[in-house]
Amino acid sequence: MNLKDLFKRKKLAGDQAVIKELWREIFENKLYDFEASTSAPVILDVGANIGIATLFFKSKYPQSRIKAFEPVPESFADLKTNTATLDGIELFNFGLSDFDGDGVIYGESDTAIQSMTKIFSETNKFSAEDLTPIPVKLRKLSTFISGPIDFLKIDIEGSEGKVFRELDRSGKLKAIKELVMEYHYNLDNPENELGELITRLHNNNFHLSIAADSNKKSYPIFIRAKQGKG
Repeated sequence: MNLKDLFKRKKLAGDQAVIKELWREIFENKLYDFEASTSAPVILDVGANIGIATLFFKSKYPQSRIKAFEPVPESFADLKTNTATLDGIELFNFGLSDFDGDGVIYGESDTAIQSMTKIFSETNKFSAEDLTPIPVKLRKLSTFISGPIDFLKIDIEGSEGKVFRELDRSGKLKAIKELVMEYHYNLDNPENELGELITRLHNNNFHLSIAADSNKKSYPIFIRAKQGKG
């Protein structure tokens, strides 16, 4: 499958403006690029949206085994369509948190603007009053980790702290070799405190680098973490 031709011909399901922005970040800027020690890495795509990152991983590692998680029904439908011809991918229609149960995501169901918390920066085009509550199912990520994970991509709009707190408590955080996280900071969301998150990663022997997207005025920031040796 020639992914560039697929994109140019607008054969991918989903909002075309969203696809263009995700394609820039993921394929052109290589936001989630990593070097695996095997030709068949195990990858977790948490907050898969319509599947652009999953397509990137498959384009680089055709034999990779990927678990992709997307809670919003409309986005999940596009994810399913966009990855239908690929092998080695498991799709899960729920979000990740620190418990198993029901939850709500705020946003517009047909866009990439969704959050577990009703918190958005001044750079977003929606106000809090414009956002629709979307009921979703939530699970603990540790449930899906039974061995080493070569790479974790996580973009879940404000619930990063909960997921990593649960991974740490379960002992599964040490199973992850490398990760890139889109971290969303807001003073009104104390459960997603950056200092706690960084300390948790350091305590699990991760080496970190932190950067901001120069094209965006405020959040998010991107955290890349890799397990140290020894």
